[in-house]
Amino acid sequence: MYCIGGSITGRDVCVEICGDGIDALNYECDDGNLVNIDGCSQACQVELGFFCWGGNFAINFCDEICGDGMARGLDDCDDENFVDGDGCDANCNTEFGWICYADNNYLSSICYPITWPMIIDYFVMSTTTEYIKELHI
Repeated sequence: MYCIGGSITGRDVCVEICGDGIDALNYECDDGNLVNIDGCSQACQVELGFFCWGGNFAINFCDEICGDGMARGLDDCDDENFVDGDGCDANCNTEFGWICYADNNYLSSICYPITWPMIIDYFVMSTTTEYIKELHI
């Protein structure tokens, strides 16, 4: 916020500045930076797939909407549901044993189970005997 003027008999004239972290309710949001894809755009507008809270002459905080099917990058994944056991859990975190990806920021995540490789570790106990130990990672 930038204010000029003002005196004993006159008021200051203030102008809200996008990106300064002071949301005086003239913008949808102001998170204190001019970075896109963090919830509040460089034009101080709430970005698609996010919600913001705070403000009232304070900084806004923005978070990704979990479950809307848009993997914007702050959540691990978003498969457009709240079902656990399908790779992306109800909190939009990738589940153990799965890998999730999205082709772009506006598509839901696609998750696949990881097929674990079997590693065979050979070691020699003596000059005449060889033992094999299988490790599943």
